[in-house]
Amino acid sequence: MVALQSWVLRGGGQTIVIDTGVGHDRDRPAMGPLHRGRSRLLALLGEGGASGV
Repeated sequence: MVALQSWVLRGGGQTIVIDTGVGHDRDRPAMGPLHRGRSRLLALLGEGGASGV
């Protein structure tokens, strides 16, 4: 099992996203669940008010 995490920092009128950089829908045939993986991360960030992501 692998934990992939992202953090959102807000302060001084800025929003900074720190992400593992795994990517979305990328070819990784040797990496099991990460092969062509999809997540709702971008949608969830938008719903949380991190616009422009």
